[in-house]
Amino acid sequence: MYAVNNRKSFEKLDEYREAILNVKDVDNYPVIIVGNKCDLEAERTVSTQEGQEMAKVYDCPFFETSAKSRTNVDEAYLELVKEIRRFEAKKKAKATEGDASDAPKKEAKGGCCTLM
Repeated sequence: MYAVNNRKSFEKLDEYREAILNVKDVDNYPVIIVGNKCDLEAERTVSTQEGQEMAKVYDCPFFETSAKSRTNVDEAYLELVKEIRRFEAKKKAKATEGDASDAPKKEAKGGCCTLM
């Protein structure tokens, strides 16, 4: 999340995303980009287009919200929950597929083994 009237907060999105990935100890995790304070149009320093372009880079949803007027707050929250549920379902499906392919294999008889 960044404030549309605070360019520095927008420029820190990469850091925020990296922090999330580090905490989760993964290479990828669902995120959404939220430009808050969209009610402060006269003070805007980050355009809607810039937010949309950043969302394309991260391949994630984008919302502009206003906590003050409650604009898109519920929608953004619900979309994040949906993204996380989709991600977890895919992860679970991959794990299930992996279980079938990880069935015990017949051990080879004979042969040799080198220990170093």
